[in-house]
Formats: sequence, C-alpha cells, structure tokens
Amino acid sequence: MIDGAAPLLTPDSFPARRPGLLAGGLTAVAPTVASIETYSEAKQNLSGWHHLASDPINNIEICRTSGDLETARAGGKLGIILHLQGCDPIEGSIERLREFAAAGVRIMQPTYNAANALGTGSLSEETSGLTRFGRTAVHAMGECGVIPDVSHASNRTALDVLDSASGAVIASHSNAVGVYGHPRNLSDDVIRGIAAHGGTVGVCAFPGFLADSGHVPTVDDLIDHALYVAELVGEQHVALGLDYADEDEDDYKYFGYDPRYYPPLPWSWPTGISSHGELPLFAERVLARGLGQTFLEGILGGNYARVLGAVA
Repeated sequence: MIDGAAPLLTPDSFPARRPGLLAGGLTAVAPTVASIETYSEAKQNLSGWHHLASDPINNIEICRTSGDLETARAGGKLGIILHLQGCDPIEGSIERLREFAAAGVRIMQPTYNAANALGTGSLSEETSGLTRFGRTAVHAMGECGVIPDVSHASNRTALDVLDSASGAVIASHSNAVGVYGHPRNLSDDVIRGIAAHGGTVGVCAFPGFLADSGHVPTVDDLIDHALYVAELVGEQHVALGLDYADEDEDDYKYFGYDPRYYPPLPWSWPTGISSHGELPLFAERVLARGLGQTFLEGILGGNYARVLGAVA
C-alpha cells in the first residue's frame, strides 16, 4: 500500500505516527518536504528525513526508484518518497531544483494554490498557466528523474505541464470535477492528459474536495472519484493520495486557506477511511462494490510504483 500524499508526516512527528501507518498496512508513503516554505526551511526538513533514515531504529528507507520500494518492502522497512507540494522553495533557481532532486525528492508540484514564479495555482485569480521559467523547470524535472505533479495547479497550468513534460505526470492527491465541481479537482482533459503520459491520479480524502459541504463524506465518495477516473481513462491510472493533515488555526492562516474552498477547522475525514489505520476497511469496501482484485491492487500501490519505475 502506498499513500502518495501525506502532509501530516514530518521528521518530528514521524516516530509517533509510524504505528498508525504500519497498522494500516502501508509499505510506502510520500511526506511533504515543503510547499510555500523557503529554501532554507525545505532543506532543514529534507535533512531531517535523511537523519531519520540514517538511524536503523526508524526502519525507513528513502526511495528514489520502484526498485527501492521493493527493497524497502522486502527488508520490512517503510519506504519514504520525498515530495515538494509546490516549487516555492527553489526560489527561482533551476540549480536548487536539481539540488532537491539529487537529495532524493522524486515528486514536485510546480505550484501550490496560489501563483508563483512557475505558474498559476488552482485557486489563483489569474489562470495564465506555466510561465517561461515554469516550462524550464518542468523540463529540468524530466532531466532529473523527478515526476511533475499537477495537484494544486490551475487547469491551464496542468495542461501546460502536460504539454511540456517528456515523461510521466501525476496528480498525487486530486479528485475529479466530473464528480464534484471544486476548483482543486481535475477536469476530464487533465485526467486524460495524465493517462496519456502514463501517470496516475491519486484520489484524495480531504473532505472539501470529495462532495458538497452539506454532505458528510464517506469512503464511498472516495471510491466514486476513483471509479470515475477508472471509467474515463482506465483503472491503471488510479492511485491513492489521501492528504491527511493535522493543522491548526496558525497553519490555516499560513497557507492562506480560503473558507470558500477549505472547510473551517477541525476537518472531519470521511467515515470509513478517516485515517491510515482504516485502509483495510477501504480495501474491503472496494471489493464489496465489485471493483475486483486487479483494481484494488492497482489503486493501493501497484499503479504508483509503476509510474515511479518508469521515471526514476
């Protein structure tokens, strides 16, 4: 099992969170190194993950390839796939992008919710897409074996990333506009483009992206988004990016969450998959809905591992 987006995990929080990850059967997870933080802050967090990996007591391995995922699993270690949720930390420098890649970051989103030097985000008032620097950055990702990630990108930016990328593109944690029309969700054109590049859409458990606020989200809402993507482009292009977060009011302000799009705290995660520990229940529900073992194995991690293997 692989969760392709886990912002609740930090080097400091990991020891306390690890039992819950293992209880859910996870073999790998993609923590967020940084999103809108500075270069220095991102480097500090990145160093923290490498420090954890260097101590055998933590039993983790930083994974750069699908082969690393298999090695970690065979050795009983939890795989760590390092992820930038936005390229603000490169601070306009391709050399810094390459530095993060060399340090093991394997997934990078050009933008978070707002516009930056690379392009416009999913909640930007402007929707002009990738900048010239953004296109250069996407090309550099391909050269470094980094997977571009269009979660949090505007629709135009996502299409521009797909136009600029030479290899696989993913949406690590995004749902489908065709199921629920939220601006953080993906249009059919973007989903088709991701599939054409051999990538995956990691369906997201964040309550605000699943269904209308008048509806208490459930595990079936998450499966509905996964099924929509599978019916549109094939089940080999569906993954998980659960996006569990543990944020307070200071975080809400720091990340500039707009209450029109992000429900007020505390967030209520969907019933039936409210934590990593409930992933076995998710698996049971997928099978109960008749989606089959092949679908289940793909969404739980097989599809994500395939994409990582094709790029790294």
